[in-house]
Amino acid sequence: MIIAVVLLFIGSAIFSTANEWGFNLNKLYREKINTPITDSRPAGVYSEIVKSMAIRYEVDPNLITTIIEIESKGNSRAVSPRGAKGLMQIMPLICKAYSVTDPFDMEQNIRAGTAHLANLLQQLNGDLEQALAAYNCGLVRVIEYKGVPPFTETRDYVRRVVNHYKGIHFRTFPI
Repeated sequence: MIIAVVLLFIGSAIFSTANEWGFNLNKLYREKINTPITDSRPAGVYSEIVKSMAIRYEVDPNLITTIIEIESKGNSRAVSPRGAKGLMQIMPLICKAYSVTDPFDMEQNIRAGTAHLANLLQQLNGDLEQALAAYNCGLVRVIEYKGVPPFTETRDYVRRVVNHYKGIHFRTFPI
């Protein structure tokens, strides 16, 4: 038990340090693209699409899966009160920007959500927390506040995604 706690602490420290030093996380995970998705909930329904988009946009498949779980709990028909739709809860402007004709189509939704996330990571120099904040409340807000905005909803979202993702990422390390 003590060893597991120490390993978890070390893994968290490595993840935090990588962000603080400005490492581009999507490049760091390039070699982990073929890592099996470790979250058991997708049950293969969309895991092949996630893998394909992870390779195409050089984003860790576990990060994509985490966003799907947090955003829609894996419900491809989910609709938010603000109009976000599908697995990755993409907004109408994102649908338009990425030529999505059916936001409930799993492949189109994951493609647009992953491409959008990859673009945010690139524009924000690989800063995962800022990219997640931008995914949640918009890039303009992140730029305006020079980091994660002080909105409770956005801060909670970033915290939930990062904590869930770190848990999945930790399980993918060979011990």
